[in-house]
Formats: sequence, C-alpha cells, structure tokens
Amino acid sequence: MRYYCTLALLSCVLLLGGITTALPERSAVQAQQMYQQGLAGTYVNQDTGGFCYVYNLGRGYLFVSDTGERAQFMVTGRNRLRSVRTNPTQPDILVTVDQDSFGRTVLAIEVPGKSTGYWVYAR
Repeated sequence: MRYYCTLALLSCVLLLGGITTALPERSAVQAQQMYQQGLAGTYVNQDTGGFCYVYNLGRGYLFVSDTGERAQFMVTGRNRLRSVRTNPTQPDILVTVDQDSFGRTVLAIEVPGKSTGYWVYAR
C-alpha cells in the first residue's frame, strides 16, 4: 500500500512539474499569435487613464497617444518595435509587446530619459 501511495504522489509531482513548465511557453505562444495578428486597436495608458490608438500602417504601425502625439513604428524583432525617426528631435522609442495575466496585449513603451509607460489593450 505504501508503495502505491508513494508512486501516486511521485506521479503527481512529475505531472504538475510538467504543467508549470508548459504554462510560460503557452503564454509566450499566445503573445506571439496576437502580435502576428496585429496590434491595431484602442489601448488605455496606465499612467493617465487616457485612450491611445494603434493603427496598421503598411508593414508597421502608427501609435497615437492620449495627448495626440504620433509616432511610426516598425517591427525589429520578436515582440519588439522601434520608432521610425521622422524628425531629428524625436527620441528613439522601443516598444515591447507582452500579455498581462488576463490575456490582454500590453505595450511597454521605453522612451530615453523617462520611466517605462504601459498601454493595455481595451478593445
């Protein structure tokens, strides 16, 4: 009897270990699928609560902030976008695409000299 209990406990530990290692991979796959489908939509700026917009623009995207600022972005890698500098005064902006615990797309926007801002997909 002790043998069967130990065997059952060991199999549960191995099974749960396999599930917990598969969850982060699944989340990364879901984020990649959303990224491939496109990022266009309405987002909420987590700092201000204002609405921001992302539009498809050929092979890139147009981001419009809640204050009306516009910036063009091109895909530079897996889940990464970089701003297309349209004038010399515009900083080089990096965007990382991810998902939150609710499965919503999150855009982490890194502007040199400022803290990282977050836009969360609203619809």
